[in-house]
Amino acid sequence: MYKRILFFALAFLVLQGGMCNKEENVGGTPLEKIDGITIYKEDITMNFAPGTEITKAQQDSFLKTLEKYVLIYLAAKDEGFTKDPNIMRKAIWAKRVAIINDFIYKKTAGLTVQDAEVDKFINDRKDLFSKNVSFDILYIFDTTKMPEFIKLFKRSSRSPKLFSYQKMKLLRIESHPDYNLGMGAISFGDNNPITQILQNIPINGISEPINMGGMYVVYKKTGEKKQNLDSEELREYVRQYLLSKKKQEVIDNIYKMYLNKYKPEVVSK
Repeated sequence: MYKRILFFALAFLVLQGGMCNKEENVGGTPLEKIDGITIYKEDITMNFAPGTEITKAQQDSFLKTLEKYVLIYLAAKDEGFTKDPNIMRKAIWAKRVAIINDFIYKKTAGLTVQDAEVDKFINDRKDLFSKNVSFDILYIFDTTKMPEFIKLFKRSSRSPKLFSYQKMKLLRIESHPDYNLGMGAISFGDNNPITQILQNIPINGISEPINMGGMYVVYKKTGEKKQNLDSEELREYVRQYLLSKKKQEVIDNIYKMYLNKYKPEVVSK
């Protein structure tokens, strides 16, 4: 809730008419007025679920938060920040984004993902979702010693010599336990090289060095075990992924529809 009020406070200040003391008044029950900026009771209640009984302590706390933002805003205004074109450009876009976020929330609030959709998605990729792997990553910064680093890494990624090189900042080693291949495919794409490598190399096998632009990366699979496909954590992860895809589809459809209605006009390049 407090994350929301921080974002709301930004939009709130933008809506107050940054170039002068005149308010863009949306009305309500006034609680406090500071140099032409009014804080309304509705500015507080909108941050709670409809029908929530707000205590006096909660109202006072939120009022103090908004009061603080108004006073800091006025301090910035006194120092000329509202006359800076770049700052006001950010403020204009902050207002637009605040409206967009609430618009998208309203348009997607009723979307749900059925159990059958989760089942199908997991079963279609069960070869990935059924595997949890652990692996180490070797980041090679000094490529002149790469053959030696890889030889040591293949023998043992816990080699004392490797750790001594790590202290010298010639390389870095990371360990990752319980990495679900299906979740990894969701995060980085079905055909991402990390998932492909970890699926295909054997336990204790290593990948070919991968050039990452100035350094090389080598993966080593250190273990593998089965993942329960009925795991609530896994199912919830997939559910949220499918829900995000549905939301994105709604956003994309709105974009396409209004792209035809309001055609962008290129003014200059």
